[in-house]
Amino acid sequence: MKYFVDISLIAILLSACVPSRNATDTASPKVYCQGHMAWSAEIVTGNMISYTTFWIAFEQAPVMENFQYLTVAVTLDGQPVVNGFEYLQSPEPFTVTCTDGMDQFESNRVQYTLLLPLLVEGEHKIVWKYTLTADLSDELFNYPAGMTDEITGTMSMR
Repeated sequence: MKYFVDISLIAILLSACVPSRNATDTASPKVYCQGHMAWSAEIVTGNMISYTTFWIAFEQAPVMENFQYLTVAVTLDGQPVVNGFEYLQSPEPFTVTCTDGMDQFESNRVQYTLLLPLLVEGEHKIVWKYTLTADLSDELFNYPAGMTDEITGTMSMR
C-alpha cells in the first residue's frame, strides 16, 4: 500500500524548519470577497523551499458543483507557469472572514499550492488569476461567466 503525503504539509514543515530567505514579509493575506464568494493568496519562503498558495471559496449551499467552473492561472515574473499546480486540495469546510467589512460566512474552499523554483536575488512578482467559465449567479449574487480577478504578490530575495 502506498502512503500519500500532503505536499502542502511538507512545504509548511520544511519552511518552519529553516530560517527565512529574507523575502518580503506580509501580514495575514487579504481575503477578497464578493457576496458569498472569497479568495486569497500568500507566498511562503524559506532557505530550502518556497511556495505560493491560492484559495477560493463559495458559501456552502450551492458550492461543490461551482468549483468545476473555475480556471486558475499563475504567472511568475510575467511568465506563465506552464507546469501547472503541484497540488490541488479537495474542497474543505472553511470559515471566511472578509478583510474589508469583516463579514463572515461558512463556506467550502479549494486551495491550490505551487512550489516555486529557486529564485535569484531581487524582486519577483507572482500573479494568481481566477476566471469563472459559467454563470453562477443566483437570486442574491451576480457571478457571471467570464468574471475574473487577480491577486499580485511580490517577494524580495536577498
